[in-house]
Amino acid sequence: MRPSVTRGRRLSRELRTPRPTPRPLDRRGYYITGFLCDVGDYQLRPMRQKKLAHTTLAKLKRQCESAWKAACLRRDKQACQLCHTSKREFPNLVLQVDHCFSRRMQEIHYDHRNGTTLCKGCHTRKTFNVGGADYALYKLVERREGEAVMMEMQGKNKVKKWTALELENQMFHLDSLFQIP
Repeated sequence: MRPSVTRGRRLSRELRTPRPTPRPLDRRGYYITGFLCDVGDYQLRPMRQKKLAHTTLAKLKRQCESAWKAACLRRDKQACQLCHTSKREFPNLVLQVDHCFSRRMQEIHYDHRNGTTLCKGCHTRKTFNVGGADYALYKLVERREGEAVMMEMQGKNKVKKWTALELENQMFHLDSLFQIP
């Protein structure tokens, strides 16, 4: 007898299907889904489907992005840097962290010096360059970091492939920044 499932209700534990066991991996990080047979010598070799490193790298990038945002928010003390409104004054304030230089410049994508905390209104003004907010943000970052750092960030290469080890080191570095002792 098939149990009826209504919208919004969860099935009881006995009726749920058990989770499948994780698929085995070979030493290169590929999932083993079946076996292929060589016709000549009849050796079995694993059939490879998807590389595990791709999903792991995407997860590390999301974690590094979160660590970058948290470091920028700690540095800016949870306040918008253009209009100076803070979470203490307005608890429902939506704060966003904006890149001064484009996110396409992968070498400085996770650099805390490239991020600035803005409220939602200032971020919209900066994005659409209303009232010169883009230039004001550039000058604010230049005052905070110095002209030499700005020139260094402008000169960075656009093409960079982050490795898992580099992302983990960057997350550790970002988590250790601006901590209250």
